[in-house]
Amino acid sequence: MVNCPVGLLSNVTWMSKAKCVDEDHKIFISYDPEHIQSAKKICANCQVKFPCMDQYFDVTCVAGGLSYYERLVGTWRKVETIDESNWRSPNHLLNKYR
Repeated sequence: MVNCPVGLLSNVTWMSKAKCVDEDHKIFISYDPEHIQSAKKICANCQVKFPCMDQYFDVTCVAGGLSYYERLVGTWRKVETIDESNWRSPNHLLNKYR
């Protein structure tokens, strides 16, 4: 998990089209609820929110209109079933060292 300002990668092509390009990027990395809400409002109608979210997925900031934790919860909800058929039992480790 990285913590850096959203504008750090300002050389990325899509970044010049972002609504936040001229904003104070400190609000995007703040843990203050008011800053988070302000950042989300800026992102709300941004035309590049999906590339932004993709670029900053593992960054603890508001990106694409979602906080880091909202992005994580969103990915967890996409996983409906887990296929355990190829999982190995921890017993294989115990047997190896007996």
